[in-house]
Formats: sequence, structure tokens, C-alpha cells
Amino acid sequence: MRSYPALYTTAMTVQPRLVALSLSLLMAVLPLRAEEPKRSPGGPGYELSMATGLGLLYGAALELVYKDSLSDSLLSELYWPMQPLAYWSTALFLERISHGPRFFARLGLDSGFYSYTGTMTDKDWTTSSSDYTHFSAHDCYTERSLFIDLTLGMKNSLNANLNFSYMASLSAMSFLWTARDGYLVYPGLETEVWGTGISYEQFWFTISFGLGLDWSISERLKLNGTILFTPLVYAVDQDNHYFRLEQFNERLYGAFGVDPSLSLQLSLTDRLGVLLDLSYKGLWGARGDTVHSEMGSGALTIIGVYENGAGAAYNAVDISLSLVSKL
Repeated sequence: MRSYPALYTTAMTVQPRLVALSLSLLMAVLPLRAEEPKRSPGGPGYELSMATGLGLLYGAALELVYKDSLSDSLLSELYWPMQPLAYWSTALFLERISHGPRFFARLGLDSGFYSYTGTMTDKDWTTSSSDYTHFSAHDCYTERSLFIDLTLGMKNSLNANLNFSYMASLSAMSFLWTARDGYLVYPGLETEVWGTGISYEQFWFTISFGLGLDWSISERLKLNGTILFTPLVYAVDQDNHYFRLEQFNERLYGAFGVDPSLSLQLSLTDRLGVLLDLSYKGLWGARGDTVHSEMGSGALTIIGVYENGAGAAYNAVDISLSLVSKL
């Protein structure tokens, strides 16, 4: 797998699984019973809920290399699939119960299960032709996939059954993929390969802003739709090519994203319900500089720095089913 030079060490040595465990423990030790919501004009209450469930994600990440800093022509494209990726999901919801504008917050944590998730491909274009000159395909394993998001917003009633909301969201995603076995087709060479040839880590940090609409279809059934736009994106990645003993490290900026979602919640009792959620997330246009290093005897030797030659993208749709309980 690619290793970062010193300037990337802090970002890339964060232990996502420890973060996931810590957040899970924090959720577990929260008070089991919150104050019951009150709608009295003099003292609004708060409602705290927790959702836990399973989901399925279908999508991919792209690792891109451009021919030069001013061009959109690709030199290389590595496709890292998650088709599909199963994950578990936990979320906390807090909402102010009152007759006027209502504050709400959501803290979510999703973590994918380690698994084979499709065929990874690596294409190179070393000539001016639109046909790629080098190609390889490998089994892709998603070894780490972690999603954390915090959403804060305000909700206003349009009528007895319809609520409008606006919100801001801070999120982070962390991935680790490995490409194993497979084959390569190069000019004058076609051969099978064995073992782990490439590993790739990708971290995304985003700030989004959006709008939402809640519709109480009936006393126990609620439909919610939101759309988030992401103008602020920062990403770091690392790629190791083990057979060539090379590593490539990037910091990426300038991306834009969109994140629409639709959910349906059915209340089974006054305190229990089920939540079906469908969402999409896309991030495009991230570009930045590359640090090219050589691996050897545990040490890194920087052999080149390329300005604005790296890129990344992410696209995925996912669906989840959760049990919701009022605490």
C-alpha cells in the first residue's frame, strides 16, 4: 500500500477502527432515558432517538492521474469498486419539541464489513490515442470503509403535516482497498499475477449545506427527503504499488458533491419504529499534487513531485433498514 511522507503521517495514521469503537461506546453509555418531550409553551422538551441497522452500498471510487497540470486528459485511471458492500449503521437523533422553529441534530456512524467487492481495473494511456495502452484487472477487497457525519439544522412547520428544514453537515469517509491476484496486458506482455499488487487508501472530509422536507402521511408513517450540496471538500490518499516498490501520495482540493436522500419511517409503537433509507453520494473534480516515492528497506526516497497531476472521485448509492427507538 502507498505510504505517505512525513507531511502526511498524522492524517494517515489515524486509526479509524478505534474511532468507530470509541463512538460506539459513547453511544452505548448515553443515558438510557431522556426527558419526555413536552409541548408546553413555557418549557419545550427534547426527543432523543437511536437507530441501528444494516445497509448495502453499491458504488466505486476513482484514483486518477492526469497527463499534465493543465489538462483533463488521463494518464492513468484506477477503479476501486464496492459492488456491493454491506455495512452496519448507528445514528443518534436529537430534536427540540416545540410549537415554533425546532433545532435538530444527527450523529451517524457506518462501517462496512471486510469483503471482496468486485474487480479492480488499472488503465494507462501513454499515447495520444483514446485507446488505453496498459491494462490490468484484480480482485478488489474493501478492507476498511468508515463513514461519520454530524448534521445540525432548524425545522419549521408549514402546516400540521408538513415541515421544512435547512441544515449543515460535516462528514468524513475513510477507505482502504487492496488489489490481489489477476492479470495484466501490457505491450508485448500478457501474464497472470499473484498476491497483493496494489493497496489504496482514500480519506474525504466535506462540509455540506442543504434543505429538507418532512411529510407526516399518517399518525405513524413519515416521509422525509433531503438534498445536500458540498462545496467544501478536502481529500488525502495513498497508493502503494508493491511489485514496482513505488508509492504515490496526494492532497486534493476543489471537488464538488451532491447528496440526495429519501427515508420512510414507520412507528410500530410510541417508542419503536423502523426506518428505510435510500441515498446517493457523489464527489467529483478533486485535484492536487503528487509526491512520488520509492520504497526500499523500510525507508522512503522521494523521486518526484508533480503539481496538480492527481485526482479522485467517489460515487455510491446505498439503502439501509434500521430499528429506531426513543431513548
